[in-house]
Formats: sequence, structure tokens, C-alpha cells
Amino acid sequence: MGKNWKDEAKGRMKQLAQGKTFKLKEGPNQLRLLPNRDAVLEYIKLKKKHGKASWKAVCEKHAPFIEFVACRDVGSDKKFIRSGKEPGGGGKCWIVDKLIPRLEQSKSKDDRSKAKAMAPQEQFIVQVAARDSDGEWSGPYFFYVPNPLRPGMLQKIVSPSRQYDNPVKGYVVTITRTGTGKFDTKYSAVEPDDEPTLTPGSILKKVKPFSEVCPEYNEKDQRDAWGDDMPDASDGDDEDGFQSEDDDDFDAVEETTKPKRKPKPKPEPEDDDDDGEEEPPKRKTKPKPKRKPKRKPKPKPEPEQEDDDDFDGDLDDDAEEADNSDDDDDMEDDAEEADSDDDTEDNAEEADDSDDTDGSFDDDDVPF
Repeated sequence: MGKNWKDEAKGRMKQLAQGKTFKLKEGPNQLRLLPNRDAVLEYIKLKKKHGKASWKAVCEKHAPFIEFVACRDVGSDKKFIRSGKEPGGGGKCWIVDKLIPRLEQSKSKDDRSKAKAMAPQEQFIVQVAARDSDGEWSGPYFFYVPNPLRPGMLQKIVSPSRQYDNPVKGYVVTITRTGTGKFDTKYSAVEPDDEPTLTPGSILKKVKPFSEVCPEYNEKDQRDAWGDDMPDASDGDDEDGFQSEDDDDFDAVEETTKPKRKPKPKPEPEDDDDDGEEEPPKRKTKPKPKRKPKRKPKPKPEPEQEDDDDFDGDLDDDAEEADNSDDDDDMEDDAEEADSDDDTEDNAEEADDSDDTDGSFDDDDVPF
């Protein structure tokens, strides 16, 4: 006998109370790890195209979890927002690199408190279906795995013998929570069932992309989340209370321009030119005698006429050299043309290779 509308409403009520994320309640919690949405879409595509598909193959290609760094309590709305930092280090982030250091240096106790609350934290998220004590399923949910459980959960995910996110051959895991406070809460180990459990198709179809809870880092989003309540700017800081990245370069430009301005007001070299006033006439007289001897040999016809044979011979030699140089130039031009022809042939060969490469692509090679 099928469920009546009241039973369905009760299940829906539980899901609405849980929200998009799953929170471990006190006592045992039974969870079924779900595959990445990309794996689900690829499976559906392959099944439609070929009539069959392998969950094992598609699940091995797409990780069923995501790791990232986030900042909490950002701005007046206490937003949870992704950081540009990467797990394990690296990356750039406006909040972590700019805002938090500025707040930590503030004289305001409230600013320093905000900086502490926004400290970056690593996040580990999986998507799960939950099974209650009556055997009823709900989900899918995003599950922010607590720090103490991350090693055990990751160990199950990378298991070489079991594929926990496989919808057909995966396993239900049980996590038991004791305590509800911040300091008295403890978790058991991640305990798997002995036998695999089939994931309900109704839940599998609703698997969501991780981008819903973990969008890409965006500095503008961080600034908008923080708002206009910027720390007081000090000397050398910009309007937002942060030193501009170009300040150092600007200072360097000023330093390099200062020595260039110093020679302008120097009076000493101008006053010392009293002794150096003799230099201008020297410079004027020097070119005059140099020009006269250069002009005198040019109009002399007598010595040049006596050496007519030698002069003609020099012209012949020069002509021969010019012819030889022209031949060399022609040879160089021919060589360049030959090189260009070779290059043209090489380019043609490369073009043929590229055409062959383009022609080698099949429809199956197109990524999904």
C-alpha cells in the first residue's frame, strides 16, 4: 500500500526543518554519500546515448566533495563567504590580506573582535541523503563535515575497496553525536554498514552542484558583504583604509625625479664659468682650422691630374668591388628568397599537419 498524503507531508516537513544543510543531531545519524552532480549528469547522458552506463566509471571521474576556505560573520549581516585562499596555503583574498590586518591594527576593540570572528576557516563539504529510525529517506543535503570527522570521512571516500558515493554499490555510514554544546560535543568514528544500500532515485535526481554553497571567489562580493564601514585611514592609506598597491611605485618615482631636479638650481657651476669663459672661443676656433684644411685639398686639381691612371684604376677597382658587392647582395637576396621559400614550405607542411589534427577529432572526443 502506498503512502498517503499525510505521510508525504511529514517527510516534507522534516526536510523543510532541516533546510539545505544537514546537521548532526544528538545520537546516531545514518547518512548515504551522494555522487557529484557532474557524475549524475554524465551517467544520464551515456545511458541515453549508448543504452548503458557505469556508475563506477563516472564516479571515479568526479570527486564527491569540495574543500575551500571561507570567512564567517562578514559585515552587518554576518555573511558566510568564500575566501580566495586555498586549503593548505596560497591564493589571494581581500578580507584575509587587506581587511583583517587593518582591523587588527585598529584602536577599536570592536574592530579587533570582528577581525577575530572573520578568521579564515577550511571547509569540507559532501552531499548526503539521510535515513531516519523509521527507514525513511530525505535529502539531498549539503553536509559541512566537522573538523574531527574529516579524516575518517575522507578515508572512506578514497577507499580502494569500496566506492561510497556509488548509488548502487555504496554504503550507509553511521555517525553518533554526544553533547550539544560548543565544548562538550563529541563524535564517534564513521562506521559503515556491512552491506551496500541502493540510493533512492527520487533523491539522486535532485543532487545539486556544489556551486550553490561554494561560489567562486570574488573580491567585489566580499566588499559588498562587508559594506562601507571601513576602518579609519591613516597617513599614506587610501580612502578604504588600505595602502594602495601603487604607493610604493609612486614613492619610487618621486625619489628618482628628485635628483633630476637638483642640477637645475645649482649656482656653483654657473659661477665657476668665469674661468671657463675661455672655452667657448676655443670651441669656435677649433672647428675653423679643421674646416679650412678639409676644403683646401678638395679643389686641388694638379696632384689629382698627375695620377689619372691610378685614379681610373681606383674607380675600376671600386666598380669591381661594387659589382662584387652587388653580386653578394644578389646572392644574399637569393638566399633570403630560398629561406623564405623553405619557410613557406615548412608553414605549408605545418598547415597540412594542423589540418590532419583537426580532421582526427571525432564526436566522441568532444568533452561533455
